[in-house]
Amino acid sequence: MAKTKEQKLAEQAEQARIKQLAEETYYKENLMKVLSQACNHDHVYVLTARQDVFVLEDTQCGDEFVFTLGYTKNSYNTLCDLELDLTVLEGQLRKQKELADLRKNALNKLSDEEREALGL
Repeated sequence: MAKTKEQKLAEQAEQARIKQLAEETYYKENLMKVLSQACNHDHVYVLTARQDVFVLEDTQCGDEFVFTLGYTKNSYNTLCDLELDLTVLEGQLRKQKELADLRKNALNKLSDEEREALGL
């Protein structure tokens, strides 16, 4: 039997409610995890607490991420944005490390004569 428009809308509303409940339930846990992850990049992010909010500043571009300790839709969306930024940053750092390791390995393979010829 095909679902009616009302049934589909009711299902969508129920799915949205479940999603919202999951966001609220895991917000604090995810916030602490992501802030901890960001603080591991202390040359990029600076965390401060002021007026009942956490403010994480991206020192490279000046962006600020503002979070409340309790769940709000805005804080949750900001948390998702920060998670994406951290994923991109960690990918860039991983690529930089791989490139540095590749260069180091290549230089280690050079003979003394080759290093001298290259001025190293």
